[in-house]
Amino acid sequence: MRGGSLENHIRELLNEGYYWRDKPWPIISRIPNDMNNNRVVDDPQAYKPELVSIGPFHYQNELLLPMLQHKLRLYIRLSERLYGSSAIENDLKKTVDALGIVVDDPIFNARRMLPALRLDLIKMENQLPFFLLEELYAVIRTIDQDPLSLTEYACKFFAPLVLQSANKMPTNVAPVLGSSSHAHLLALFHSTFKPRSPRHHAVSSPTSTSICIPESNQLMDMSKLRCASDLRECGIKFSIGDGCLLDIDYRVQSPRLKIPYLVINHSTISVFRNLLAYEQLCDRREPSYFTPYIMFLAQLLKTQKDVEMLRKGGIMNHTLASDDQMVMEIANLSKEAAFAYDPLDCYLHMPIKYIITLQNTWWNKSLMHFRDESEKYKSYIFSVLGFYMSIIQTIFTVISANQNS
Repeated sequence: MRGGSLENHIRELLNEGYYWRDKPWPIISRIPNDMNNNRVVDDPQAYKPELVSIGPFHYQNELLLPMLQHKLRLYIRLSERLYGSSAIENDLKKTVDALGIVVDDPIFNARRMLPALRLDLIKMENQLPFFLLEELYAVIRTIDQDPLSLTEYACKFFAPLVLQSANKMPTNVAPVLGSSSHAHLLALFHSTFKPRSPRHHAVSSPTSTSICIPESNQLMDMSKLRCASDLRECGIKFSIGDGCLLDIDYRVQSPRLKIPYLVINHSTISVFRNLLAYEQLCDRREPSYFTPYIMFLAQLLKTQKDVEMLRKGGIMNHTLASDDQMVMEIANLSKEAAFAYDPLDCYLHMPIKYIITLQNTWWNKSLMHFRDESEKYKSYIFSVLGFYMSIIQTIFTVISANQNS
C-alpha cells in the first residue's frame, strides 16, 4: 500500500457515490436538540459511547481517553503485520486512530468489556458509514484470509443483544448480507429484526367467526387498545410466539395473541432507545418496526397486573426491581416513540384492528363498562357500608350497656 492510498480511495468513493446509488445516504448525526428535550428520561449517555469512540462526535472525549493508548497499541500491531516493521504510515495511522477500530486485544478478556463494547457500537452518536469499516476490514482481511465478511462478523458479535434469551432465539433473523448495504453498524443491527409480514402481519382466517372486519383503509387508534388483563377478560388468550421479536401474531378463531419471548433489563432499555432514535432519524424508505412495537407493548402493559400475567405465562421476563418499574420503563419508551409513530406505516395494523374489533363487541363493551364503573364506585360503596356498620355497632353497644344496667 502506498502512502495515502487508503485515504484517497475512501475520498474517491465518497465523491463518486458508488456505494449509495439508489440507496439512502448514510445518516451519521448527533441527536437533535428537540429529541433530547422531548426525551422522558434524562440520560445523557443514552446515545453516547461509554468505553470506545468510533467516529467524529466523541473523538478525544476526556471520558474515553484511557482507550486511546489501546488504540495506538493496536495500530502498531496492525502496522507490523502489514509492513513487517513498526514503521508508521501516516494514512493508515490517521484512519485507524479516527475510526477507533478495536480488534483482538487482552484488555477485552475482562468479562465486562465485551457487553459494554456491544452497547457502545450501537449508540446512535457513535457510528461511521459502514463502507469505511469495510475498507479497513479489507486491509486486515488480506493478512488473515478470513472467509467471513464484516457483516457476518458483526452479526455474530451483536447476537447477544437480540433481546431474547439464548434458548428462545428467533429463527428468521436474516440481515441483508450484501456488501455495504447498511448505513452503519446500528442500521445493520436494526436489519436483523424483520417480521415475517412487514406491512400486513399474518392473521389467521376468520371463516368461523362473526366478528366484523374493518375495511383496510380504516385507521385504528392504538390508544383504544385495552391492556393485557382486560383483553383476557374479553376472551383473548395469550401464548408465547416463535420467530423474531417482532412477530406478534393474532389468531382470530381462537382468539389468541402470540407474543415472542422478551427479556427486559437495563441493557435492553438502552438498545430499544437507540433503535427508536435510528428509526426517527433514518430515511423514510427504511422500515420502522420498533416504534409501533414499543407502543403496542405499552398499551398491553398498563399495570403491574399485566406484567405479572405475561411473566407467569412465560411470555416475558425482566431483571428490573419490580413489575411496576417495567411498566414505567416501557411507558417512557413509548412516549419517545410517539413522536415518530405513523399509523399508515404500522406493521401491526391488522392485528390491532382485529383485537379492537373484538373488544368493541356489545358483550365485551358492556363487560368493560361495568367493570370500570364498579371500580369507580367501589370506594364509595365501601365507605357507605363502613358508615352503616359503625352505626349498627354503636346501637348494639348502647343496647348491651342498658341490659347490663
